Amino acid sequence: MISVESGIMNFFSQLKPEKRSIASEAATMPRQRELTESGSEATIANAARDDTQYHETDEGSLGGDISRQSRAPQTSRHSGGNLLLRASAKTPASKSPGWDETLLYELPDKVDGLSEEIRSLREAVNKLQQGKHKEAALQSDLKKAEDDLRQTRENNEELNKRLKKAAKQLNEQRSRGVGMSQTSDSDLINSVRQLRYLVQRFSVQYFTDTTPRQPGVASMHNFKRYMAEATGCDDYYGCLMSNKRGPGMIQSFVWRLLLGEIFEKFRWASGLQDPMIRVYEALRSAYVDEHGQAVPIASDAEQRFQTWKATTSALVLEKIQNNKDFERENAETNGFIRDLSIKVHDFLRPFAKGPRGALEDLQSIIEAAITLDRDICCQPAPIYWGFMPSQIKELFNADSMRVEDGEVTPRPGQYVDMVTAPALIKRRWNDLSTEDRLLSMTVTCWP
Repeated sequence: MISVESGIMNFFSQLKPEKRSIASEAATMPRQRELTESGSEATIANAARDDTQYHETDEGSLGGDISRQSRAPQTSRHSGGNLLLRASAKTPASKSPGWDETLLYELPDKVDGLSEEIRSLREAVNKLQQGKHKEAALQSDLKKAEDDLRQTRENNEELNKRLKKAAKQLNEQRSRGVGMSQTSDSDLINSVRQLRYLVQRFSVQYFTDTTPRQPGVASMHNFKRYMAEATGCDDYYGCLMSNKRGPGMIQSFVWRLLLGEIFEKFRWASGLQDPMIRVYEALRSAYVDEHGQAVPIASDAEQRFQTWKATTSALVLEKIQNNKDFERENAETNGFIRDLSIKVHDFLRPFAKGPRGALEDLQSIIEAAITLDRDICCQPAPIYWGFMPSQIKELFNADSMRVEDGEVTPRPGQYVDMVTAPALIKRRWNDLSTEDRLLSMTVTCWP
């Protein structure tokens, strides 16, 4: 018979190293812990000595039986049914050469030590895996931070370029020593609306329910051309006799008159109007061609031109306002207002229902237009008027046009018959390719 200790040793020797500790832990640790806790060391030693005496006595057979019968309950009671001890009690075993009983007693401690090492290794592996996860997360955060830093640097470079450009332009402006008197967009819009109201009131008040009379004497000015553009025909006499279309045509005529005779003509610069016009016309860029189509402009050249116009206008205006003889110096402007009003009044008198008050209203319109032109000339950003050529038919566009108050909204696909008031458009000084429509064009679409 193979002894118990030999069986244990053979069993452990056949296991692989990595499985041996686990098998030892699973097979022996519960039983050995019970032996340790119950104090079974003395019982195991006594059982071993009894077995030795059993083999040496003459009464081994009987004594062994009696001894086994008497010891079995005790061994079972102390060992708690340990299989190894019962096997040793039933089957006498001879000592193997070199066998040390203390190895059996040390086995639980070794198993516990191996279990502790296994737990330590598992904790180390878990910590290593957690460290790898943290490292991967840190690498991802680092890459994101590097990308953000690169984008921030690019944005800073762009901002620095724009800042340097703005600072350069500001220094140039300061070096001129002249501050530009700027008017806000809302103030400009209100001024234009007021002028629109004056023109509309004039046309409705004096050119509704008219009776045909002989045409007036042809003026030296371009009044006929303005009227032909407003009505869309050279024979405009019959068109103006229409109660429905006449007032709208007069509005269009007056606005074309103001654009041709007032705006960008420096009428407010008494005594300096002619030289300023000559320089202005020589330096300015054309925004539209002869067909009314927008043309590209050079940003740098246009900015320099607009800066010159604004600073020169502000300088001249300051000179005029600070002059003690302002009223006398302004006589040229006042004379122009009076002369132009009389000539327009004479030209329109055949189509008006009554001349009373018309001349004074014309003077108010022309004076308001001159003041508005002065404010526009002092703006560094270019501002111009959008007037659709009369010879070109365009579809109604709700984004850039509106109809007169009280008129029915045009049908889809309906053409514009007449422009009664131009649009007010402003180009951005730092980006001349971008336009802001301050006021839409006012049009009429007849059924």
